[in-house]
Amino acid sequence: MHVLVLPSWYSGTQKPHAGAFFKQHAHALQSLGHQVGMAYFDARSLGSFSISAARQNRFQTTDSIEDCIQTVRISGWNPGAQTAPGARIWAQICAKAANHYIAVHGKPDVIHAQSGVWGGLAAAKIKDKTGIPFILTEHSSLVLANTLGETLNELYASAAREAHSLSAVSRPLADAMTQLLPGHEISILPNCIDFEFWSMDSEAQVRSSNSFLAVGNLVKLKGFDVLLNAFKKVLLVIPDATLTIVGSGSEKSNLSELVQGLKIQSQVCFMGAVDRNQLRDEYRKVSCYVCSSRLETFGVAPLEALACGLPVISTRCGGPEEFIENPSGTLVGKDDPDAMANAMIKVAQSGKNDDGVHGQRIAKNYGRAEIGLMLERALLDAMSSSPVLVKGGRQKWQ
Repeated sequence: MHVLVLPSWYSGTQKPHAGAFFKQHAHALQSLGHQVGMAYFDARSLGSFSISAARQNRFQTTDSIEDCIQTVRISGWNPGAQTAPGARIWAQICAKAANHYIAVHGKPDVIHAQSGVWGGLAAAKIKDKTGIPFILTEHSSLVLANTLGETLNELYASAAREAHSLSAVSRPLADAMTQLLPGHEISILPNCIDFEFWSMDSEAQVRSSNSFLAVGNLVKLKGFDVLLNAFKKVLLVIPDATLTIVGSGSEKSNLSELVQGLKIQSQVCFMGAVDRNQLRDEYRKVSCYVCSSRLETFGVAPLEALACGLPVISTRCGGPEEFIENPSGTLVGKDDPDAMANAMIKVAQSGKNDDGVHGQRIAKNYGRAEIGLMLERALLDAMSSSPVLVKGGRQKWQ
């Protein structure tokens, strides 16, 4: 099977770790022996415009192997991607990248649109011209939060109607999609992790006691302000506790000011963005992982932490509720530093990590092999469909 993936966002020079879960789906298919390629419009906003950036992003096409995946990129600018005209432009240029891929690497059997905003819109354009069927898997927090707005909701629905099948990475996200797409069946196709990588030799590591870790982009949606206020309360009970935050983003200065104001700077470390080898080392050093998000469509980092044998504390923010359960995990309310602090203190005072096996067993259910087979079935089902003419002469896939 030859699969072309259209990611709605992806790694690049500005965001090297973006769309890692799209890459994991692609690698899962490759491990099953399938040919997989990527086509992507790497669009930058005008907020990052400079003469140097303009020279490097001039709507040129590159075609190379990235992380073992044949990847076609068009690098340019699109200041209005969250408007209907900008969405159509994004989809048109992404379709152009896909056309380049097809001309050079052959016509794929099926397309996997990763999120409707706006990989799904591009996939619908390609299907209209080539007849290549596509499935759509939703990941976007904009859909979960229902913040696209009426015009973009209509554009989203128009693309989704053309998909052979619709899926979401978690049940809360599927429920949100149902509100946008009444009458459509939404299945669950979770993200996956490289379980063997994260779980390797984890039991051989020596963990620091009373040490907490959080991972994510430093943005308001991740709730790190709540985590820092909770950690201040933890220190009143456990004075030697430490907190490491991995990630970068626009809220870094505000969070640093909060740390100073709380007078906890000696026990909080902002590491910035790290590669996955460094991240695995961090998972293995600490005694507990904390997710303080206000909204998560899935939650790859908490799952990686479980694979590393860590107990996990998470807010009830969507995706993590699918796999966080006792005895390896604890769920608390959003925006509640008291509840989060109490959970952190309880884990620290338990002085044990013997629930790691339970967490690893859960995480293994989301390994490449397990999720890869689910994805393979969905794509093969789309391939097996035959086009029939419907009113207006258009093709509809059954």
